[in-house]
Amino acid sequence: MLTCISIVNHNDYCMNEDEIIEQFHYFNIQADIDSVYGNWAMSSDGDVVNYLYPYTILAIHFNDEDRLEKMKTKVWFKSECENSLNQALDRAKEIHNTHTAVKPQI
Repeated sequence: MLTCISIVNHNDYCMNEDEIIEQFHYFNIQADIDSVYGNWAMSSDGDVVNYLYPYTILAIHFNDEDRLEKMKTKVWFKSECENSLNQALDRAKEIHNTHTAVKPQI
């Protein structure tokens, strides 16, 4: 059963932490868990992983503006979880933009 509750406090998702870490390892993501929105987990590097289904959106794909629309075409996508995915993508974009910001030269 899918849940669409936003969970952003580390203590709230401990019961799913093993599943999330397992999916991170499956996709060779070596980062920590940043946040969780429904069944979508964010890595501290900005990767988005669905920890109930083997699916990931790597941070390198965040230039793709219609990502949410593409996700809606997946057979397993649940429309009631659209808000969770949208929040996850927004957070991942924030992380990605922070990591890719141009640093001033000294």
